[in-house]
Amino acid sequence: MKFGSVRENRHTDNILPMINIVFLLLIFFMLAGALQSADIFEIDPLSSARGTDDQPDPATILVSADGRLGLGSSELSRDALLQIIANQMADNPELVIRVKADEDTSAAGFVRLMEGLRSIGVKELKLLTLSEASD
Repeated sequence: MKFGSVRENRHTDNILPMINIVFLLLIFFMLAGALQSADIFEIDPLSSARGTDDQPDPATILVSADGRLGLGSSELSRDALLQIIANQMADNPELVIRVKADEDTSAAGFVRLMEGLRSIGVKELKLLTLSEASD
């Protein structure tokens, strides 16, 4: 007497929902990981004992070790950068400028940038740093 075919691969039926969940998680993390854009060139930030300010801001200037300047996703000359910041300040006079500088940036170039920012009316400048590990 035959009662019908019995499926011998019942363990594969249990794997399908797990595969669906894994693919959904993969898609989620791919989207979540792409929400923050990368800097246009690599910066090794300075260290400080106080910590960092992680508030997002559209006016974050990047300064590379070799003196290149960037704003957003564009690499700019010093004059072009100051012009863009001046235009942003026309819309928002209380704009806080953030600077993310490489630890090997020359002090003379950095001071020159700060003087240029001061000449166009920047009142507040924040230097983004990494927090030093406590011993």
